[in-house]
Amino acid sequence: MKRVLDQIELFLICVTAFMIPIHIKLTSLTIFTLVIVALIKVENYNKFLKLLKSPKFYIFISPFILSITGLIHTDFMPEAKAQIEIVLSLLLFPFVFVSFSNNHIENRKEIFLSFFVVSVLFAYFVCMSVAVPTYIRSGDTNSLFYSSLSTIIKGPHHLSYTVIFAIILLAFSLAGKIDLFIRKNRQIKIIKYITLFLLIIFLLQLTSKITILFFVLFSIAFFVYLIRTKIINFRSGILTFISITALIILVLSLPAPRARFIVMYQAMIKDSDTDHQSHESTRLRFAAIDAGYNIGKENFWFGVGTGDLSTEMSNYYKENNIQGAYILNISPHNQFLRTFVMYGFVGLLSLVAIFVMMLIQAYKNKNGLFLSWTLLVIALFTVEDMFLIQDGVIYFAFFSSFFIFDNFSIKLKPLKDNNNE
Repeated sequence: MKRVLDQIELFLICVTAFMIPIHIKLTSLTIFTLVIVALIKVENYNKFLKLLKSPKFYIFISPFILSITGLIHTDFMPEAKAQIEIVLSLLLFPFVFVSFSNNHIENRKEIFLSFFVVSVLFAYFVCMSVAVPTYIRSGDTNSLFYSSLSTIIKGPHHLSYTVIFAIILLAFSLAGKIDLFIRKNRQIKIIKYITLFLLIIFLLQLTSKITILFFVLFSIAFFVYLIRTKIINFRSGILTFISITALIILVLSLPAPRARFIVMYQAMIKDSDTDHQSHESTRLRFAAIDAGYNIGKENFWFGVGTGDLSTEMSNYYKENNIQGAYILNISPHNQFLRTFVMYGFVGLLSLVAIFVMMLIQAYKNKNGLFLSWTLLVIALFTVEDMFLIQDGVIYFAFFSSFFIFDNFSIKLKPLKDNNNE
């Protein structure tokens, strides 16, 4: 019975990982089933009791706790209830991965991480299967980039978040730190290189500015590490880095992605108090950040409540004649700021505590993959309302719970291990 439950659990984890880049709503069923399986496995109960006594658990689920306590001074209950439902996965995934840590199937973590990478590659083929025929018919290169490319699955930003983590996983795998696709042979290694190349192209085509910037910074840091630890020699490292840099420059020099970065630059150097009618994404984000900051100052300690942020933001836009942001009902696009506005300084401290905990745990266990994941989500939280929609919450909760609560996830080959594949 134990073996069967382990197999079912691994299957459900793999399906969840596979569906995160493609169709997040379908994960609701697998998450619910995973919780049921975790409860059926009697040997989990002692670990569940330990989990309930662990400060890490309460730090991690603090956004869920705040969403409940924030009901006290909330005027708009339907929006508040929707927010609670969205962040519920923060409460569920710790139990799922504590149970998964009791799973004795060999290579279980490598298997589900491989499913995730394959899913991202599959998403690329799906997007291109629609974009290429459109490009052939119209001759418009814009169909190969940004929202025109990704619309069939999800928004380009949220899709790019899964692509960048898949790239990070492949980089660690090719450096010999984790075992993706399980088998170790020349053919599998070639497949990994091809997959990495395609996913880099995919990331550049999505032209999400934050993920491209993070990719550049990660590449620099990772190549420095590879050279210093002699996993690759200096010449090979420099040649590879130059090749990737040339690829980035080539793709970003095309009209569609170049235009996005030019508009971003123009918006950044423009006076922040001008052009309140603008619908340009960077300009709208600046307007939302300004609105969130001012609303947060007025509700410093405990915020506006779980369900009132959207109304407060709209009122601010209307009162200050910020037409573009008002028409599109723009949110802060910064989870730290969003939490500050909704739950005040107390809420902001609790959110920061999650990342402090993750950084300490990653450093303590010398887990470079965990550290890379933590730095990635910190970057994403600065430019996105990650807890606003299921895409962000489940993506964060799934992998963060794996690193924090699966005791064996920290057994990934440490950075000090210089053995290559």
